[in-house]
Amino acid sequence: MPVPRRYPRRIATISVHTSPLEQPGTGDAGGMNVYVLEVSRRLAEMGVAVDVFTRATSSALPPVVEMSPGVLVRHVVAGPYAGLDKADRLGIAYDDPAITPPDKSRYDACVVVPPDSPADRLVERMDVPGGAYAVAGFIGTAHQIVDAWQSVFASWLPSSGYQPNDRPCYELYRGDPSVEGKKGAFRCDLCLPVRPL
Repeated sequence: MPVPRRYPRRIATISVHTSPLEQPGTGDAGGMNVYVLEVSRRLAEMGVAVDVFTRATSSALPPVVEMSPGVLVRHVVAGPYAGLDKADRLGIAYDDPAITPPDKSRYDACVVVPPDSPADRLVERMDVPGGAYAVAGFIGTAHQIVDAWQSVFASWLPSSGYQPNDRPCYELYRGDPSVEGKKGAFRCDLCLPVRPL
């Protein structure tokens, strides 16, 4: 005897790219918006309530919007409302993995925001100091990046005529860091603050 198929009564989904409420073809809104909207509507027609969580892009947006019967869009406040450039991200390392245990290592994951962006209880704001940096391109995996940093310090730096500055090193990720055809690999620039000897 066939067993009737059971569907969940409520589903939560996350719309990371943009809100499904945005008009496709404007800004970053496009095919993913249409997909999230249509799948949510079809699920609601089957009796499954859908909550779509997306980042709030304006303080004028209400916390919850009924997109269609059975589908709610919930705006989550996460950092500044506007000005995020999704193409530029930084990873700032404060410790040497050769001497600092992994559970003690400090690392900040950052996005670039306008200078007047305020901090809030969930997001800190910091300024990355300018100045001279030695920049080395990197393509590889998370396990290989430690060796790449060590190569910059051990191979390039001693004969460069420079010494490390007291500013933090960082990794600069521009655009899509993934590498086609190489599972787990990514690309970034290794940025070492330097000053003349």
